[in-house]
Amino acid sequence: MQYTITNGKCWVIENPMRPGEYMASTMSSRAKHFTFKQAKSLLNSRNKKMSWIRHGYSMVGEDGKAPSVSPKAKGNGGAFLAENDVFVDLTLLDQIEDETEKYLSLAGWDESELSNMSESLNTYLSKLDSEESDIKHALVIYAHNHNGKMPQAHKIAKVGYMFLHILIDRAHVKACMRKVTIMKNALTYSYSIGKLQHELSKNEDGEYSEYKPRTAKFEETMKILEG
Repeated sequence: MQYTITNGKCWVIENPMRPGEYMASTMSSRAKHFTFKQAKSLLNSRNKKMSWIRHGYSMVGEDGKAPSVSPKAKGNGGAFLAENDVFVDLTLLDQIEDETEKYLSLAGWDESELSNMSESLNTYLSKLDSEESDIKHALVIYAHNHNGKMPQAHKIAKVGYMFLHILIDRAHVKACMRKVTIMKNALTYSYSIGKLQHELSKNEDGEYSEYKPRTAKFEETMKILEG
């Protein structure tokens, strides 16, 4: 069973600005839910910051009743009897072991390794930009050398596929550059695992996931491609 701690007018909630710290609130909907042992420990806390909780506060179960065992009782007597009993879910142990294996399998790149990766990615990007520029210039030079004549369809198709591969690779490199930057920031600013996961997930779809067209050519091109 879960318990809230209240004096009838206020409820104990977790400080939204400082997780792990507690404060009183008149909003019962935000009340923190505790196990019997957690609530008992908090009510018996000797922390000076929590001295207020020792005056008039008590635990109330999900059924609206006080526990049958007094939270003031010393020791662990009754901690897991009757409504305080808990189911021991051994699958939790497997989850913890699996998660531990995932952490241990991480490469754990340090700042030096990430910096080397950034340099390599910048080099890759520079080459891809040069390849993109070369193809653009080759097309214009061809048209100029042939008095404005366009290349034959089968030739332009080959060039188009080659050009597309370069653009796809370039977008992938840019996405990886952003991810490496996030990982470097994680080291610099001591990101939590959750913060790092959140930042990396925002970049999961790459450079063009939320592209906003600048001209009508985007829609025109999409109609040709999708038509």
